[in-house]
Amino acid sequence: MRKRLAELVVWFGLRRLVTGAAAACFLAVGGWWVVRVPPVPVESNIAFTATSVVGAASTSALVIVVHVAGEVNAPGVYSLAPGSRMVDALDAAGGPTNRADLEVINLATPITDATQIYVPARNKTARPTFRRPQPGVNGGVNGGATGQTDNQQGGVININRASATELEQLPGVGPATAQAIIDYRTSNGPFAAPEDLLEVKGIGPAKFASMRNKVGV
Repeated sequence: MRKRLAELVVWFGLRRLVTGAAAACFLAVGGWWVVRVPPVPVESNIAFTATSVVGAASTSALVIVVHVAGEVNAPGVYSLAPGSRMVDALDAAGGPTNRADLEVINLATPITDATQIYVPARNKTARPTFRRPQPGVNGGVNGGATGQTDNQQGGVININRASATELEQLPGVGPATAQAIIDYRTSNGPFAAPEDLLEVKGIGPAKFASMRNKVGV
């Protein structure tokens, strides 16, 4: 056996034999590297949170807040989806009452955050829709050094805008009557004429006659 191996080495050549053996080892190692199963990437073991730039946005941007008042079944403040329209606000407030005048408002109007929506009663003057607080309408404003407000000009009190304190300045009007005036305009919309005060509980012809020249709309 040894003799045959020696003859094979002499015939093939020692250098060629060593080179062939090295090539065979290289091919074996290369084949193992190709077919081996790669290790699990390190990144796969890192826990990632589900938070994204969009997910981190404030939830306040996902809703708009509106105030629905007047002839609706459930007046109040409601949160709606962006892109909502007037009809969506009315639905959120329980829908219009039987007295609501839907002909004077556009139910398809898009609404924005902080909008006030007022649904008037039939045969009453419609109140405008406010997107932001308006001086003298959503709240009183100072009348400068004279202390006079927009609700009281030239001694005439605007019964659609006056506060309870201002209404009590009228002849024969106390806290109860002043509140009755405010409750009436809240439920029925703004007064179309001073004579509408006769529909307020506690105000008769005599009391109205005493204040007629001191009120306006």
